[in-house]
Amino acid sequence: MNKNIKCRYDKKLDKYHIEYHLLTTEDQRSLRLEVLNKLNDAYDLAVLIDTQMGSVTQPDQRSYAQMIEGLFTKHNIQYHLRPVEMPNPKQLFGFFTTGNKTVTQYVITFIIEKGAFSETLFDDLLCEFDTQIGYGLLKSPKEIFIDMEKGYLDNVFDQQYFSDSLLDSRIFKKFLSSKNLFEQ
Repeated sequence: MNKNIKCRYDKKLDKYHIEYHLLTTEDQRSLRLEVLNKLNDAYDLAVLIDTQMGSVTQPDQRSYAQMIEGLFTKHNIQYHLRPVEMPNPKQLFGFFTTGNKTVTQYVITFIIEKGAFSETLFDDLLCEFDTQIGYGLLKSPKEIFIDMEKGYLDNVFDQQYFSDSLLDSRIFKKFLSSKNLFEQ
């Protein structure tokens, strides 16, 4: 393992923190690609993108979600888009207070079938987002989409649906994983 990648186990969370912020930007991209390729070679991947946690360059959530929908059509990927109403939080001296209007954000879930991951898919859909990835699917994609629509499933850390999970945070430049991705 690269000496600029730090891995530590968090007993309380029962997860591995794999930090790659010390790598160059190009090496970070390569590492993320390598990890996702390796996982998709072995598993179907259920990917969840929360537009609120997505790109900082796209403030209009609906337009952003529509743009992403076009990319799913381009890649012929089955997806599910779910609007989520959130109170508009405002900050006052660093403390959150509730605003007087509601903001709609979108949670987008899609399945990348085993072996279907590509660099183009990464560049189009994943490189700009914090993504949650569930793998080792314990239910069918159809069941996962239905349960997401009903609000039963809102993250990939639910072990009723996935045997393992990964949070890829491009903002914090780290993985939060149920497994040590770099064990030999």
